[in-house]
Amino acid sequence: DYRKDRIWLRRNKPSKREHNVIVCLDNTKSMRSNQSGELSLCAVHAITQAMSRLEIGTVGVSSFGSSVRPLRTLASPAPLNLPELLQHFNFDEESAGSMSRSLPAVLDDCDEQFSHVAGGDFKQACLAVIVTDGRFNKEAVRQSVQNMLSKNRLPVLIIVDEAAESGRSIYNLKEVVRDPTGRSRMAPFLSNKDFPFPFYAVIQDVSQLPNVL
Repeated sequence: DYRKDRIWLRRNKPSKREHNVIVCLDNTKSMRSNQSGELSLCAVHAITQAMSRLEIGTVGVSSFGSSVRPLRTLASPAPLNLPELLQHFNFDEESAGSMSRSLPAVLDDCDEQFSHVAGGDFKQACLAVIVTDGRFNKEAVRQSVQNMLSKNRLPVLIIVDEAAESGRSIYNLKEVVRDPTGRSRMAPFLSNKDFPFPFYAVIQDVSQLPNVL
């Protein structure tokens, strides 16, 4: 079987230069609820360690909340030191401004990093994994998402949610929208018709988050 031939395997082994992944974690106070923050850290650890072991890409880590902080850029020559990076996450940043500004800002920062390492090569696999509780301004983030998708760069949203019976689940979240006649009505926040992220997952059993990632 030619697929077992060592030369064939070497030639077809993924190159680090062809895969770029940035894991971005919400560092706001709202992530403290339901142990979301702690288990999100476990998820970040799981995905970055897996990428490093498999040697299938370059991994960056960013924090966002009241501001965006690239903790390890894709261009960093230093080895990935996760214990040191994860110490930057205290989940104590104000979340009021992050609903409108921080998520678009972290997506734009990811896009800039991808452009820096990939240049105009849009064939390189570029993945931005955003881990958050899902409270954000959809209109504010829409342009940033579309900009990345136009360059074949994939933003994926992982929403760490509370159980539906808690009353604080994102599935219970409503927003005011206008229909074609101009009338206002209440609609689910996660409506697929206007949700800006084409790829997202809602995790209510946060212990499963590392597996989903």
